[in-house]
Parts: sequence; C-alpha cells; structure tokens
Amino acid sequence: MLHELTIYKKIEDFLTWIYPLLSRLPRSEKYSLGKRVEEILVQILEGIITANYQINKIETLAELRVRLESLQVMIRILKNIGVISRKQYEFSSRSINELKRMLLGWMKSAKKTGDKEKPSSEVAFGNYYLGMDFEDEVEEKEPEPNKVLLNQRLKELNEDLLY
Repeated sequence: MLHELTIYKKIEDFLTWIYPLLSRLPRSEKYSLGKRVEEILVQILEGIITANYQINKIETLAELRVRLESLQVMIRILKNIGVISRKQYEFSSRSINELKRMLLGWMKSAKKTGDKEKPSSEVAFGNYYLGMDFEDEVEEKEPEPNKVLLNQRLKELNEDLLY
C-alpha cells in the first residue's frame, strides 16, 4: 500500500519541511526558484504514487531520478545566492541523497522481479494495478486529556480569579 512505502513517507516529510521555508523566501525568489522547487517536489510525490500502481515502473522511476537531480541543483542555487542557510542546504541535500538511494533500490528491485509481484487482490489494467488502498486512519486521534492535570489547572485558574 502507498502509505507503507518508506520513500513516500520521506518525500512527504521533506515537502512538509521545505514548504514553510519556501513561503518565507524573498519575493524575487519565492515566485521563481521557490515555485519551481515546489513544482518539482509535487511532481516527485505524484510520480511515486503513479509508480506504486504501475506494472512497468522503471521508466517512471528513472524520470523521478532526473527530477531529484533537478531539485538538488535548484536547492544548491538557493544556497549559493544566500537565500537558504548552510544548515538548511545540508539537511535538504542529505534528504535528497537518501531519496535517490531509495529510488535506486526500488529501481533495482523492480528490474529484478520484473514487476510481477503484486497481491492477488489487485488487478492489472493496462500498465497499472488497480487495488483498494485506503488509509486506515484518516485523521490522527487527539490524545486523551489528563484529567488530573486538567482539574489541577482549573483549580489554579479559579484561585487566581478569587484573589
């Protein structure tokens, strides 16, 4: 299933990390390089989703590898012009390198198996597998409030109001 793919989780986490960074870029870079970085990341995310359901995924994975290289160049340019810090560049560079290694492993695995191993519950349709892939939990559950701490805090607030 899609949400069990480590590479999917990693790219989603990276997109979540970099999106606020891109929104804080100066106007001159936000709508040029920043927008391009965002587009490439979304294309990579969509490509991973597509490849997960394809029977012959090598071509799609190869295209994703090229997009990751482009992303790395764009982020290097952002660092070179002083828009992102060295720490931010190092983190993003490590993340992209990890994604490239994962993608290469997926490509090797797909090449070895010939993309023939999919659960029997999924049906091939053209170059895509059709199957049920729903998230188990749509929303994260909110933690149960600690009643003792809540009552203690209410007592403190009430005492403050009395004095």
